[in-house]
Amino acid sequence: MKKKNQIHKKRFDAVDVVVVILLTLWMLLVIVPFVNAISISFATQKEYVDNPLMLFPSQPTLKSYKLLLNDYRIWVGFRTSFLLVVVGVPVSMLLTTMLAYGTSRGNYPGKKIIIGGILFTMLFNGGIIPLYLQMKEMRLTNTIWSVVLAGTVNVFYFVIMRNYFQSLPESLMESARLDGAGEWRILFEIILPLSKPIIATLTLFYLVDRWNEWYNALIFIRNTD
Repeated sequence: MKKKNQIHKKRFDAVDVVVVILLTLWMLLVIVPFVNAISISFATQKEYVDNPLMLFPSQPTLKSYKLLLNDYRIWVGFRTSFLLVVVGVPVSMLLTTMLAYGTSRGNYPGKKIIIGGILFTMLFNGGIIPLYLQMKEMRLTNTIWSVVLAGTVNVFYFVIMRNYFQSLPESLMESARLDGAGEWRILFEIILPLSKPIIATLTLFYLVDRWNEWYNALIFIRNTD
């Protein structure tokens, strides 16, 4: 028994060594490029050309950061990203919430067709050219609204919220209807207070999406100001 335990222990230790080595290599693959990027930002152009794989610059300088901060376009970019978050996130959450609630309750005519049409866009879409032509027809190009409306509702986020709404007891809505509550009151006074976790999650998702928005802005906005 002692010999078996020793054999198992040796095998276990060997596996641990292999795992530690693999994890260390993986960690280096992640950390080294990150450190390299930071080092390049503090290096001179000549030093970067001579040694593009540096980890520590021999002559650190802030010249690159001064040139970056003196370029007005960086501040325009931050301003635009902030504006997209302030305007786009509330619009996206409002429309996603109403769409998810409307398709999660009741058996009204055409419900399956509407849901099927929405889910169809997860797999197929018309592409950027029809969307650009639509924005141009609506005279929204070179405005922030073209970017806001182009990505208003994320279908995947809609599915998540709709499934959450469907998990809520139907008896709550039925009791509210018997007391004379309409759909808007049910949504804002019953559904939303019970949906704080999913609302907070999707708000964070939309916030990240809007802050990182660049493709639609590249297509629809040509005015650098």
